[in-house]
Amino acid sequence: MSTPKYIFRMDDSVHLQALDYAVLGEYQAKAWRRINFNVPRGALAFEFDLLPEDKNYGFEYADDSASATISSVAITGPAQVTLTLSNTPTGANKKVRYAYTGINLGSGTRSGAWGNLRDSDTEPSFQDPGRLLRNCVSFEEVIS
Repeated sequence: MSTPKYIFRMDDSVHLQALDYAVLGEYQAKAWRRINFNVPRGALAFEFDLLPEDKNYGFEYADDSASATISSVAITGPAQVTLTLSNTPTGANKKVRYAYTGINLGSGTRSGAWGNLRDSDTEPSFQDPGRLLRNCVSFEEVIS
């Protein structure tokens, strides 16, 4: 896995723009050189240049009874994000999700799921400067 596709510009809901296919190839080459997602340079950051700000930067809390919501999301260390909930959750099947639930913003705007969390890697793109950041991939984690 090299990067999520939600960071790229699309011609439609399936196909990337030509430049972004080239940048995707660079991400794949970068992943072949570095396998693990970590933060080797800089720290975590929220990305707003390539992506619009998503609610809670793409993080969600869910349980069977919708007993709590996210009230804040903060980067609290070079590789740590802290979510604060509105109250202590009481529902069963507690989960934290990222870039998980898609929304439709209408014609000409981004739709689907995305998030704003990335690292601060400075490796350059030959095609599009500033584009080879490591963006967090979609996930759903059960909370015990």
